Amino acid sequence: MAQKVPAPLPAVNLPLVREDRRSDQGFAQWLSSVDVLLRLLAVSNVGLLTSAANDAAAATAGVPIGALYQNAGAVRQRLV
Repeated sequence: MAQKVPAPLPAVNLPLVREDRRSDQGFAQWLSSVDVLLRLLAVSNVGLLTSAANDAAAATAGVPIGALYQNAGAVRQRLV
């Protein structure tokens, strides 16, 4: 059965700093959530990610559209 590609997430519109030049806690909380998500993916059933230079190389390596792969330690999602 083909994997269902999830809908794209809405753009994150969180300022890094507020107008008074202090850090914005909304961005810090969002970044913390992303960190937790990536850590869970790393230890869950994702297993070892395929290493590929780009989407074309990931496709050649058998990574389905929407799945994750890695490039030089950066987690990427195959889009095409």
